[in-house]
This record gives sequence, structure tokens and C-alpha cells, in this order.
Amino acid sequence: MQSQYFINLQNLATINEQVQRLIKAACDLDCGDRGTWQWYVVRLDK
Repeated sequence: MQSQYFINLQNLATINEQVQRLIKAACDLDCGDRGTWQWYVVRLDK
């Protein structure tokens, strides 16, 4: 069973589509005066 957060970028035709998918799947953590942290879950190798 795949996680609902699994992102398969290989199925997207262009780099722009891949970037947009990552942006939509980003996680944000607002740290107030220290700024906002943003990260992406990406599997680089199987």
C-alpha cells in the first residue's frame, strides 16, 4: 500500500510539471520571527 504522500515524478513529462508537483506537496512549518521552513519528501534511489 502506497502512502498518500508518495510522489512519483517520473510519470510527469517535464521538469516544470515535476517542480509544480513538489510545490503542491510541500510541507510548511511557520516558526514566527525565525521564518518558515519548507521541505519535500523525495526518493532519490530505490
